[in-house]
Amino acid sequence: MDTTKLGLFEAISFVLIVITNKIILNLPKNIIAKCGNSAWINVIFISIIAIFFTMLIVKLFKNFEGYNILDISKYLGGNFFKNIFSICYILVFILIATIVLRDFSETLKIIYYSNSPLTFIMLFFIIGTILGNKFGLKAIAKTNLFILPIVIFSIFVICISSFKNFEFTRLLPILGNGVDTTFISGLTNIFSYSGLAYLFFIMPYLKNTKQFKKISMISIIISSLYLLLSVLCLTLVFSYIAVTDESNSIYLLTRTLEFGRFFQRIDAIFILLFIMSCLSYLTITLFLILDIFKNITNVKDSKAMSYCFATLILGLALVPQNISIVRTVHYNIFKNLILYFVFGFSTLILIFANIKKSRERQGRRSQGSL
Repeated sequence: MDTTKLGLFEAISFVLIVITNKIILNLPKNIIAKCGNSAWINVIFISIIAIFFTMLIVKLFKNFEGYNILDISKYLGGNFFKNIFSICYILVFILIATIVLRDFSETLKIIYYSNSPLTFIMLFFIIGTILGNKFGLKAIAKTNLFILPIVIFSIFVICISSFKNFEFTRLLPILGNGVDTTFISGLTNIFSYSGLAYLFFIMPYLKNTKQFKKISMISIIISSLYLLLSVLCLTLVFSYIAVTDESNSIYLLTRTLEFGRFFQRIDAIFILLFIMSCLSYLTITLFLILDIFKNITNVKDSKAMSYCFATLILGLALVPQNISIVRTVHYNIFKNLILYFVFGFSTLILIFANIKKSRERQGRRSQGSL
């Protein structure tokens, strides 16, 4: 048995953990703040687009079975182009890890550890991330496969248990802030599926590359359903203006839950699960950073570099003065970067590589007919 490869469910959880953490880290709140009462319609709209985009990615990867986006960029533009492209992805993943680390650590500090230094909270995640990468991909995948179902089930329980607080009049007016916000400017909420970037790298890790389509489609469909469920519940429980509070939006739902008089502070259990989910997400992101670095430098063991990259992520996470700056960067700057780089530039590389492949095949057929 190949212990360095991912099975079907391990690969699905590898992608799903990204979207799950975005739901935890106030993604639904930001969609609601932008679209108002029509946020759930916007989610359906962008989910349909994300599903078609995933189908396109699967089709484009069909000619490059076993390759990742970096291998394809080398095929298209050579080593130099591949190295530049790889460095860009390292920077993107570093920025992702930095934002997640600071945002979630700040949330924990606000909710539970107001007297603890923020650095100590972030060090907990950094040390855990480094240790996780010391054990390698298989350990990361198995741990993630254990954590993710529990976290997904917990979000489902939170949403369903909030039913008693639903007020369906909050869905009116049906188009919220208007048609333009729901379907035009709201199109930028496709950023919610930035976890699709991880699909560009997962192919070489699969035991069976034929399952790439199944993994991609199952991941995007489950992600879409959970994002829709989260947005619907928040809209029905809170006024969308109320949800613009700096507190974590899913956490706000946990504070409304009651399971009898013997269960108090049930939100603490969910926060523990969210911590595990965030730690798993950061571990996977650091793993990809190290793997890309190894790919362009040809070092034998990139695990030693985990200390350097983890320290860099910690240092960058400490730069912003407060959480408002982090979220401004996240949803105004980083959002556009993901849209242009992941959904735009990376897709164009796949398209042009397929065109090149098609021309090469035509050239070989022409020579064979002579």
